[in-house]
Amino acid sequence: MTTSTKNEIEVFTPSSQPRAVVLIFGWLGSNLRHVNKYSQLYHARNCATVTGSADSRSILTGDKAKLDAFALEAATKAIKLLKDNDQDLPVIAHVFSNGGTLPLNRLEVLIHKAHRARASGKMTPLDEDLILLGKAWERGGQIFDSSPAYPDVRTAMRAIGSSIPNAFARFLLQAVYLLMVFVDQPLVWLSGYPPKAEHFWDHVMHRPITSRQAYVYSSHDNITNCDKLEELIAHRQEIAGSANVFVKKFTDSHHVQHLRKHPDEYSAFVDEMLLSVESGPPVPALVEEEEEHIIMGGTSFSHI
Repeated sequence: MTTSTKNEIEVFTPSSQPRAVVLIFGWLGSNLRHVNKYSQLYHARNCATVTGSADSRSILTGDKAKLDAFALEAATKAIKLLKDNDQDLPVIAHVFSNGGTLPLNRLEVLIHKAHRARASGKMTPLDEDLILLGKAWERGGQIFDSSPAYPDVRTAMRAIGSSIPNAFARFLLQAVYLLMVFVDQPLVWLSGYPPKAEHFWDHVMHRPITSRQAYVYSSHDNITNCDKLEELIAHRQEIAGSANVFVKKFTDSHHVQHLRKHPDEYSAFVDEMLLSVESGPPVPALVEEEEEHIIMGGTSFSHI
């Protein structure tokens, strides 16, 4: 059964007991038509899915309120799937480019805040649900397609250029983005690295909610910085253990075009991830410490 919401978040529930619940977040400028071919991979493998793309403006501006609203709506749908089927089901997040990674990061932050609320005795029903989702997500994993992309100005400009087909709209968005960067910090013109990007990259380096991660990317991608991504992968392997980190590298496919170019290998990579999830949980990734720190993905959250 498939249902949609006002934010164009589509929910699919298989007729039989699902193997997993999969959150699928699309790239900048994508819509359900673009992303549904990935949902169908999981439908064919008897998984429930929650599929959608955050608003392009919220991605470009890093609007926390709008990103949080999108992430919470998707999370609410996933939580309902868990409650309606089996709360012990694993959750997998499959995200594309930074357009999918940004709401993923915000959802991780919201789950962390729910744990802080529990520790302070101020937990709400929503916090309780988010903690339930976090535990299911720990048992599952994350798949990053063409992401995370090192968020410098050049990357953002290329991402806008590739995702907006209308020339006038593309020029306007690029001009607005550059204006926002200049207002944010004029010195960015020397570094090429907006201040908000520092928080983004710190999060993906140190603060994922699960130790089990998979990266599918290409050295031919002119948007995702392959060298920086491989530094990130090596860092995650060191922290979480190489057994928990899966890698598929291509040499001839463009940004978020890996399934189109290599359908069989991409599908096999998804199968590998699902089999790993079904084999049991990864290295414990969520442990409470002193001073209300939370261990997620092998690292400590001490501030947001």
